[in-house]
Amino acid sequence: MDAAQVDAMKQMVLTETADAAVYGPLVEPAVLVASGALYVIAALLLHKTMRNQKPMDLKGLMRVYNLVQVAVCGYMTYGLVQELFKADMINVFGLFSLPNVFGLNLAFDRRAEYFVLIHYLSKFLDFFDTLFIVLRKKDAQFSFLHVYHHATIGPIWGLLLYLGYGSGTAIFGAMINSMTHVIMYSHYFVTSFGINNPLKKYITTWQICQFYSCLMHAVVLVFSGLDTIYPPYLAWLQFGYHITMVALFTQFYNKNFKKGGAAAKAAAGKSSVKQTGTVAAEFALNNNVHANETGVAARRRRKAEQ
Repeated sequence: MDAAQVDAMKQMVLTETADAAVYGPLVEPAVLVASGALYVIAALLLHKTMRNQKPMDLKGLMRVYNLVQVAVCGYMTYGLVQELFKADMINVFGLFSLPNVFGLNLAFDRRAEYFVLIHYLSKFLDFFDTLFIVLRKKDAQFSFLHVYHHATIGPIWGLLLYLGYGSGTAIFGAMINSMTHVIMYSHYFVTSFGINNPLKKYITTWQICQFYSCLMHAVVLVFSGLDTIYPPYLAWLQFGYHITMVALFTQFYNKNFKKGGAAAKAAAGKSSVKQTGTVAAEFALNNNVHANETGVAARRRRKAEQ
């Protein structure tokens, strides 16, 4: 990258205005395919390498990582919510109007595209979730669902940008995911100090609502005809992707968190760690690297390890 390109990138960041001519090389098809493939290869090789190694203590580094995620995701949430407020109300059969929470028929906006670009780039930051899992030897969390999600979600956002649809109704998914990450990484940061979060069950409710709201968004795009800007083939791609995520998550949840599941039985037999259905959605999809321990349980565990 030469000096002119660096200056152009700085200008894009300072003005919060996307310029496809500047970020274009980051979303080329070859980059999207390579990023997903290299992630899978690196994750599997590192996991194999760690089999005969001791788990690493990365608590301090993970706390810093959590704060970085809160800052980045908070910035994206702020910008994307502002953009969604620009959407017109939805008229229902000429009888009444509803808030346009999905941003249907929202006009293209270079500022909105900028925040979608940041969201796409943040998916590379999310690779640290996998790194922490593997280095800490949390093998039960190194699931097919986790690897599949991290390997595919970045390229999908990159594809939207490459095709010129990184704005409009697409910003809903980026917004709701960024908002959820602010909540989750804040939770992880607080509980890493052994503090029990009394809002944990409400966070779980939010996680699951966020997960299915993305599926509902896809259903609306495919079947309602309310959005005339987003191309049908991308709507079907979104719908198909979320169907795979629902299927994989349901399988993962039934196996690990329903009564009688392997992980549920293991959790019941270990009073020192509480990582069950209360954080199932995020455990399965995003940052499944943090044990949610109460202050007493955490102190007992640390004392036993000394």
